[in-house]
Amino acid sequence: MSFDFIGFLLTALLSTSHAAKHGARAGLGVTLVRYGLYIQTQDVDDEMAQYKYYNPDDNETREEVIEQNNWTAYLFIIIGFFLIAKANAEFVRVRRVRAVILAGTELENA
Repeated sequence: MSFDFIGFLLTALLSTSHAAKHGARAGLGVTLVRYGLYIQTQDVDDEMAQYKYYNPDDNETREEVIEQNNWTAYLFIIIGFFLIAKANAEFVRVRRVRAVILAGTELENA
């Protein structure tokens, strides 16, 4: 998972075109959606077993952890989908502006 964030940072900082910049944002959105789905499907007992004072019979703590994981997962998924949608919308907008500019220069040259 860490390679995804490093790849996003490198691509976002070193991009020289709008396609690369918006592609990096969409890729970050996909990474957040994937990470949210990973959190949602993770087993709570395996996660909590590494703590010293974890009691597997304590259902209240287990339910709290499950609820927190679900909220975090849904938050990542929603933010990820918004990033994907925004990146695609911005890319389409840039393409339309480019088409208008190119059409204007063609009229001047004719």
